[in-house]
Amino acid sequence: MTYPPAIALNQRFLGGLIAPEGEKLIVLKAPKGTGKTQWLSQEVAKARE
Repeated sequence: MTYPPAIALNQRFLGGLIAPEGEKLIVLKAPKGTGKTQWLSQEVAKARE
């Protein structure tokens, strides 16, 4: 089963990526060192607020 991407980026770092509203599943596919963990920790902190 495949899903079409909601967002496709062509940049070195994730930076100010905004998670799509209402999505229940978010998959990040990016090379090592692009900021995936930092982005995810910020999103979890927002969800906890």
